Amino acid sequence: MSTPKAPLGFGTAFDAHLAATTPCIFTCDADGELRLCLERSREAWDRLAEAGGAPPVFADTHALLRDRGTGWVMYVRAGAPALLSPHPRADVAIYADQHAALSALAALSRPPVLRPGDPRWPPGAPTSTAEAEPPAPPLPTASSAPSSP
Repeated sequence: MSTPKAPLGFGTAFDAHLAATTPCIFTCDADGELRLCLERSREAWDRLAEAGGAPPVFADTHALLRDRGTGWVMYVRAGAPALLSPHPRADVAIYADQHAALSALAALSRPPVLRPGDPRWPPGAPTSTAEAEPPAPPLPTASSAPSSP
């Protein structure tokens, strides 16, 4: 798939309605249209709930996410910045609008891969960035738990 060009349309009227009203996450499909990404949306809401956070307040958000494992950079549209950051597996760069985010994505190599530590991250001029949160410490095992007297 080539780099999407702004403005991106929505796959369905349902997607367009959700994007205008509901804090959830949208990604581009193979046709370059934005569609609700149920898995990412649910994971983000669960992360907020586990952290004791309040439900996110709607705010149209345009971002690039860089997967920490592969370096793959992708555009996402979210209904709230809190859905994206902090993220357990990705670095996040939030942009002023869709055009700015997609222009930054287009300036990257093909495919858009930037390994952690690459000085080209974040591309363009994001309004904010967040490095991925460090992995959680391992849970104690029976052998590492303190013994009771």
